[in-house]
Formats: sequence, C-alpha cells, structure tokens
Amino acid sequence: MIEIVSALVGFAAPFLPEVLKFYSKKQDNEHELAMMDLQMKKGAADHVYKMEEINTQGDIAESIEVHKPLQSFGVQLLDAAKGHGLSGWALYPAFYLFCVLDFLAGMVRPGITYAAFAFYVSVKWAELTIARANSSALSAALLQVWTSEDRAIVILVLSYWFGNRSAKAAFGGSAMNSSKGQ
Repeated sequence: MIEIVSALVGFAAPFLPEVLKFYSKKQDNEHELAMMDLQMKKGAADHVYKMEEINTQGDIAESIEVHKPLQSFGVQLLDAAKGHGLSGWALYPAFYLFCVLDFLAGMVRPGITYAAFAFYVSVKWAELTIARANSSALSAALLQVWTSEDRAIVILVLSYWFGNRSAKAAFGGSAMNSSKGQ
C-alpha cells in the first residue's frame, strides 16, 4: 500500500508547483477584479462629488452675480464723459435724469408688489367690515373672512421669500438645478 501511495505522490509531485501557481494566479485575478470593481465605484463616487462641487460653485457664482448691485446709467454716463472734457452744466442734468430713471426702473417690481398687497388688504378689510356688521364678535368675523385661499396665499408668499434655502437643503439643489437648464 505504501508503494502505491509513494508512486502517486511521486507522479503528482511535479504537477504540484503548477497547481499552486494556478491557484495563486486565480486568487490574483480575483483580487484584481475586486480592485477594478472598487476603482469603478470610487470613480463613480468621485464623479458624483465633482458634479455636486460644480453645481455648488455655480450656485455660489449665480448668487454673487444676482446680489451684485447694478451700476446706474448716471454713473456710466459720468464715466464715459470723463475723458471728453464736457462741462458740468451739460453732464449734471443728464446725470440726475438717469438717477430718476434708475429709481423708477428699480421700483417697478416693488411698486407692483406693494399695490397688489394694498389691494388684497383693502379687499380683506372690506370683507371684515361687512362680516363685523353682521356678527357681534370680532373673532367670529375673522374666522368668516379668513379662508383656505388666504392661507394658501400667505403660504405661497412666505415660501417664495423664505423657502428657497429650505428647498435646496431638502432636495439637495436637484430640483433647483433641473429647472435652470429649461
């Protein structure tokens, strides 16, 4: 029996290094595949990080540009006329005219907003006055005048003015960024 075992071991011994090399190569290949998989996952994560960084930099640049004050037409006129030697009597009336125009152009949106708010308040005041005439209690009149549409309007206005940062924080800026490209 020992002779048979030693014959088999003697016959298999030359193949043993090749079997070990094959097993070692298989492990190396599995390791390389795992490393490639990890590198691909890392590359994808790096790409997502880089895109978020680019989006954040874009948001910062947009915020800086939006909050940068506009130079008035009057200042631009004075800057352009500096080197031409024009006298003050010719420039100052034009400068003041452009200052008035800048003020009027800057007040269009706030003026419309204030007018709409004043109209809303006057309508609600009229409704409250009528409801107060029909009811003796102010609280009952207020509850009668204050409707779900009023709550929706207040929520809309507050969300517009204060909800931008909350939306960016809640949605990671994706909702905001997807609307920019449209």
